[in-house]
Amino acid sequence: VWEATTDDGVRCLLLGDGHFYGRLGVYNSPDGVPFEDELERLVFFCKGAVELMKCLDLNPDVVHLNDFHTALIAPYMRDLYGHEEGIAKASIVFSIHNLGYQGIFPSVQMQTIGFAPERHRSGSRFEYHGQINLMKVGIEFSDQITTVSPTYAQEIQGDLGVGLEGLLRSRVDDLTGILNGIDEVVWNPATDEFIAAHYSAAGDTGKQQCKVSLLRSMGFEEGAADRPVVGVVSRLVAQKGIDVALDSLDAVMDQGAIVVLLGSGSPDIEGLAIDLAARRPADFACRIGFDNALAHQITAGADFFLMPSHYEPCGLNQMYALRYGTIPVVHRTGGLADTVTSWNWDSRRGTGFLFDDVEPSSISSALCLAIGAYTDASQFQQLQENAMATSWGWDRSAAAYLEVYRDAAHRG
Repeated sequence: VWEATTDDGVRCLLLGDGHFYGRLGVYNSPDGVPFEDELERLVFFCKGAVELMKCLDLNPDVVHLNDFHTALIAPYMRDLYGHEEGIAKASIVFSIHNLGYQGIFPSVQMQTIGFAPERHRSGSRFEYHGQINLMKVGIEFSDQITTVSPTYAQEIQGDLGVGLEGLLRSRVDDLTGILNGIDEVVWNPATDEFIAAHYSAAGDTGKQQCKVSLLRSMGFEEGAADRPVVGVVSRLVAQKGIDVALDSLDAVMDQGAIVVLLGSGSPDIEGLAIDLAARRPADFACRIGFDNALAHQITAGADFFLMPSHYEPCGLNQMYALRYGTIPVVHRTGGLADTVTSWNWDSRRGTGFLFDDVEPSSISSALCLAIGAYTDASQFQQLQENAMATSWGWDRSAAAYLEVYRDAAHRG
């Protein structure tokens, strides 16, 4: 156990183990294969966290758990350590970040978790179609449940419930959607250490300098900065819709746009991006991999930021883009729908462009509308001003979580 204190005085306890965690990869091996001892790793951390509460007499008011990885802390607190007064009295808040990942394991591993096999009877809080579902465990044992946007809180009670929609509907009075926030110090175009020039308002020349620098670094010819630039920074997996978007880009590039992509993930989707770059080198460039500096440079240097996710519980990149005056073009889902408002030519209100179907024609239509706004300098500057006037820091989110904690403590 390591202890540290943040600059503003928050005490942090860090639990580690060389056998379980001294390896490459966080949740999976570097090649994407799950670790064979993944459940044991989760049990070690979850039981260790509760032991720390006991051994250090922490006596928490509220314990906040996140996703299936920490869900076992809830039944440990309620059952295995229920006789410990300082632990038993604590309220539990459970946050769902992405219901698509639920932590499902064979029922024979109940004893690995630390409970008798008979606890896995049909209809129990552990059982899910004959298996163990840790996401379900977290929902079942918690006093309050949160997820990372108001729209996603509604979606997971229906089509995006991934088998848990009925359970979530039964807990609707305890379910709250709270948007994530962004780090407004790290993501600030007025101070960003990774970008070519700083700027703080729409129309500042610094953003244009960032655009020129980005295009030069991606291999485009001089003069390309006169064209609209669409940026993409994403994991290249099916959820993110990038494979569909790649099929839509010819129509957009035919309208004069340049597209710059950064990401990694599925080899098939990576291959599609590489093939497109080879076929249209004057219009499309990609970098496969993780590059934090380039992610900042795309966010600052692009005119538009494309997020075609099939579903997006919250999303942060659209918030970064808004802060940098880079106009989001997004699927109307989850946190994307909660943070981006449609541009209206007549009222000159709105911060981006939204589409309702993750189909090539819908994506290309939205991008072409965006390019139309780009060609009207007055309209586009107003759009950028609207975007940069929004605020997505943590103050708002923190206040909402505090209300959830108070409610959980009251109910507990």
